[in-house]
Amino acid sequence: MKPFILNILLVLSLVFTASAVFSSVTLSSEQVKPGGVLMVSASTVRDSVNLNKREYRLFLFDDGVKRCFIGIPLLYKTGKYTLNCGKETADFIVSAGETISEEISIEGMAGINEQLAEKQQKRMLKIIAGISEKKLWTGRFLRPVQGRVTTAFGTRRTTNGTLRGGHKGVDLSSDDGAPVKAPARGRIIMAEKMIASGNSIVIDHGLGVVSVYFHLSSIKMKPGEIVSPGQIIGEAGSTGFSTGPHLHWGIYILGVCVDPFIFVKRDFFIGLRQKKN
Repeated sequence: MKPFILNILLVLSLVFTASAVFSSVTLSSEQVKPGGVLMVSASTVRDSVNLNKREYRLFLFDDGVKRCFIGIPLLYKTGKYTLNCGKETADFIVSAGETISEEISIEGMAGINEQLAEKQQKRMLKIIAGISEKKLWTGRFLRPVQGRVTTAFGTRRTTNGTLRGGHKGVDLSSDDGAPVKAPARGRIIMAEKMIASGNSIVIDHGLGVVSVYFHLSSIKMKPGEIVSPGQIIGEAGSTGFSTGPHLHWGIYILGVCVDPFIFVKRDFFIGLRQKKN
């Protein structure tokens, strides 16, 4: 076979190989529950993927693969969903989660400044829904306190006779004043007293992953500070709307609450590093 024909065949082979590489997209799991987490890995020239009419930005890692996290909302119905990356797709199944209900009564909710409370809540939700490009954490998350779970993630809670929907975090039992520790490296992006959640801390871990700590008796950190795993950030308490000393711990991905224990049980980035800009 003539050399120029071989060269043409080689070029075509490289083109088709590159096309295959630049169009692959995989998910960390083929089945999740509401409140679950998907890590998307895509070898693509594109900068984002789409799911259910929402765009998710991809971030480049040292292995040349782009990745992002997606939180599955509690309101997602069971069934098949399709993620799109250009012409390529990846399917996954949302399976039914366990249904748990509880009724609680909280004193002090009457007579509050509802307008101010709503304003505070909206501002905090905006902060929680933000995204920073750099991944700050490595490995699995630690538990911020070692107490037992008193209210599980997703529990359908009725408060003072009103159904509030799925519990957006986990409540962990703890003595008043017990130290609360950062579960992973991150940056403090909020640390202040709120009407509903009491003394509250929000930590940005990067790539849209944010953790929250509510009802603290005291706050030990200030916005802008970098925290390390195990570092004390505050003390457990019962400030805000609370029935007694405990820690409400939650994790959000781009504003979507997910089960925080997913990050305790799993290291999504074993051996992987995000590419430096």
